[in-house]
Amino acid sequence: MAEKIGIYIDKATLDPYLDLDQLIEKIKNRWGEATPIIKVFPLVASEEARGEIKKDLDSGVIDAVSIV
Repeated sequence: MAEKIGIYIDKATLDPYLDLDQLIEKIKNRWGEATPIIKVFPLVASEEARGEIKKDLDSGVIDAVSIV
């Protein structure tokens, strides 16, 4: 089971509908240490975002990914 989950938020999809700062704060408050990385990208499908996710996984900081 995953112990350190990276949360990657797609701003293009969610920003028109949700307050992303509030969403991030709720995630931190609820899951704290289980989510050491929470990043917002303009588009999670971009090459930049995919590279960051891979880097985070390869570094061992996280062992699972959730794309929101």
